[in-house]
Amino acid sequence: QTSYDNSRASRERGRHHRSRSRNRRARDRTCGREDLGNDDALPDNLARLSRKMTKLLRYEIAGLGSYVLDDGFVPLVQVVREIRHCREQDALAVVRHDKRRDGSHRFERRSGHGGEVLIKDIPRPGRRYG
Repeated sequence: QTSYDNSRASRERGRHHRSRSRNRRARDRTCGREDLGNDDALPDNLARLSRKMTKLLRYEIAGLGSYVLDDGFVPLVQVVREIRHCREQDALAVVRHDKRRDGSHRFERRSGHGGEVLIKDIPRPGRRYG
């Protein structure tokens, strides 16, 4: 009976731990935007895409190789190719509408040769990535 009781107790602890981490992930997903009363918060799917784009443009930019221009801009089309299940219109919506808590934009956008859209992650003041 003792081994049965111990395994049952460990299963219950495991269940509790999983639900607690699931709740933590849900809380992290909001990034504190509701706490600030920000009505311009992105929907969950675009918030996830924003984090993926930020990670790619800040830390994995070397993997894009020849697509990166000297000033750090990358064609939006290339970013969309690198992120699985990403549509160009969603990525463009993130670039246009995603803002930090202080209201500044996360991404910079400009037109390149032939009308292609180029984007760049804007680091927070005093931060450098690489």
